[in-house]
Amino acid sequence: METEASLTRIFLTQVCGIDGLSAVQKGKGMILIPPKAKYFYMPKIQIQDRDCLEVALREYLLAVSNTPIRFTKMDAKHDVSYYLGILTKNLTNADYEHFERYVEIFTQFILDDTFQEYDEKTLIGVMDGEYSLFVRRYSEFYGSETPYAFKMWKKDNHMEYELPLIRYGIYQNKRGEKIARIFMVQRKKLYRDNAFVRRMNKSFSPINSGVKEYRDITPSMVACMTIFIGMLHQEGIRRIEVADFIPRRYMHFKGVTTEQQRDNIQFHATDKYLRLFLRLNNHLEGLDILAYPNDINSFMHIRMQDKITSRSKGLNPYLELGLHSKELACEKKLVKSYNSN
Repeated sequence: METEASLTRIFLTQVCGIDGLSAVQKGKGMILIPPKAKYFYMPKIQIQDRDCLEVALREYLLAVSNTPIRFTKMDAKHDVSYYLGILTKNLTNADYEHFERYVEIFTQFILDDTFQEYDEKTLIGVMDGEYSLFVRRYSEFYGSETPYAFKMWKKDNHMEYELPLIRYGIYQNKRGEKIARIFMVQRKKLYRDNAFVRRMNKSFSPINSGVKEYRDITPSMVACMTIFIGMLHQEGIRRIEVADFIPRRYMHFKGVTTEQQRDNIQFHATDKYLRLFLRLNNHLEGLDILAYPNDINSFMHIRMQDKITSRSKGLNPYLELGLHSKELACEKKLVKSYNSN
């Protein structure tokens, strides 16, 4: 199947050279085995069909070269081998087991145009007649978990408070269902304590009212993910996959020499992140957890019903903003367009 210039050969040369993997043929496929020193923190990369991988790599590079976002900008410093090599940087345990499918999904992440109307910072609503809520879809840099991230800001007068960042990708499964895969919900900006920050933090406190379970989850994380869930729902997306662990994201994972150490690090790295979605499951009627990590694969699987509501009075305004964000954003753009004329 392979010619000397095949992308599969270039990919194998790149990843085997960098990580010291050994390639073992297995029927139509191949297994890339890490050296013993890396065994406990780097799973085997399993390729089920090399012909399918070759096609997937070609489609991926086509998307990389033709999509005008920061993640995919090719230049003299980054050639084909570089773009093939970074594909292994953000694999989940499930992705290691079917690598060519991961390449297909990641290509869809790049090409997805969901939320493109938010490529500029956009006002989606006002809360309590006091706080404005802005959102923006950002394109990410090379080697990030996903090509896109979602940012939100809560603004009070002329000052704004940045909510946690959501890294996500959207793809279609074999049945044509759109699925949002969430890789990270992370606070990117730490604020010094001052009157504005205290006022903003207090504005999230109703979210914790009456909450006993999962109270340790930061309310601003609950708020931003609730808005995002509402926005996904508005786009007709009813399925969410939550990535539990990306081995190569955690550099200290390289010191692991036993299965017990590996399992402990995985638990502490993902526990609070997954607990965020357990809390959301408690708060939101119509958000159902179908499977936990390792029930089916390494993802938590979530399905939204056609109607989704909040059991929490404090969280309801955030859900409503998400569910109606497109309508509110369109109204603002129409007003802006009218005024400019």
